[in-house]
Amino acid sequence: MTKHGREDMKLKILIVDDDEALLNLVENLFTGEGYEVSTQKSGIDAIRYLRSNLPDLIISDLDMPKINGRQLCKTVRQMASTKEIPFIMLSAHNSPHERVESFRSGADDYVPKPFNTEEFILRVNALLIRSGKIKRD
Repeated sequence: MTKHGREDMKLKILIVDDDEALLNLVENLFTGEGYEVSTQKSGIDAIRYLRSNLPDLIISDLDMPKINGRQLCKTVRQMASTKEIPFIMLSAHNSPHERVESFRSGADDYVPKPFNTEEFILRVNALLIRSGKIKRD
């Protein structure tokens, strides 16, 4: 059995961020936790990716050019194939307004940058448990 309760395959996380250094950091963090990680550098690329790939969870930066994280989240919630995928917003903005607007757009959680890696991993695991992707021990 894998670290996350599925014997058949690793759980898949899509990470979307236009900051390559942060993208690599988050990718390495969750790859190290046993997840299969895909990355996209823009909301537009993420939407293209989601047309033929269904991750178990999406982590997206809020601030991106053209399509920001909230717009991406709204699009994800409108697509029949992706509307139930847990979505975590990641942002350097930690104002109550930014958090509220992210939740209004459909985000399931909001993680401020800089983040505590242990807390971030636990938030991801909690969402995957609630969505039924990870079985609780």
